[in-house]
Amino acid sequence: MNSEKILITGAGGFIGGGLFEKLKHHNPTGVVFNLREGLNDENFIEADLRDGKRVKEIFDKFKPATVFHFAAFLSPKRNEENPEQAKEANMGITQNIVDNLSDDAHIIFPSTDKVFDGSDPNPDEASEVKPLWLYAELKYQCEEIIKKKTDKFHIVRLPIVHSLGQPTSISTKTGRGSFIDKAIIDLESGKEVTVFKNVERCFLRIEELLHVFEVFIGDTNYGTYHVGTKMMNYYDRLCALCDELGVDWKDKIIPVEGNAKPLRQNLNTDKLNNIFGIVLT
Repeated sequence: MNSEKILITGAGGFIGGGLFEKLKHHNPTGVVFNLREGLNDENFIEADLRDGKRVKEIFDKFKPATVFHFAAFLSPKRNEENPEQAKEANMGITQNIVDNLSDDAHIIFPSTDKVFDGSDPNPDEASEVKPLWLYAELKYQCEEIIKKKTDKFHIVRLPIVHSLGQPTSISTKTGRGSFIDKAIIDLESGKEVTVFKNVERCFLRIEELLHVFEVFIGDTNYGTYHVGTKMMNYYDRLCALCDELGVDWKDKIIPVEGNAKPLRQNLNTDKLNNIFGIVLT
């Protein structure tokens, strides 16, 4: 087996697309649901990963040593509105993936900080999981599916992932990005932006996340990791990023009160820092 053979599911998304670009020197194979405009690289293949036979065909052909599994229903709202489809697109696809992993293959899977309900002020990887929404419950079930199959995994619980107003090349073409990116773009064009002042989260720059993912290739410190900055509110995060970028935001970022649940969601990232020496900004 080619020790560097990498397969990326969900390679047309914000994170998956960025990783595909970053790992081009590894000659990865990217799996997308449909080969829409902008996804014309010869290393992209089209597949509905809910089809177990199709997944087997892909794994039999490419025999990946490392699988980055990003394919899923990503919108919490979409998950809540379509529960049966959500289960199939999250748990069903994940089960198809692990059913075809070779014994020596390594899987890297992004989960979510939403597996916690905010009642623990500083949850680490061993803290009790308490999902508030179906999206988080399904992500946690996917974690469990992976753990039952193999010990060779990196499960990465992620907070809000953003760029600096310039999403990855693929996500730009597909119109995908985060609230933070869209807000920066609006501010650069002189528009006002309303931002929650009372909702606190950890955050993560996509380029730093992609670095973490690359570090995990070939790494044997397997397990679950929390990845993100120190907790802060949306308003302070956006203001700090605008200062860094030289974007004039005075009187343009309007603080408002939000009713997101939970209002405060932290992640203890000591494990990542202690093992890899990675500090995120």
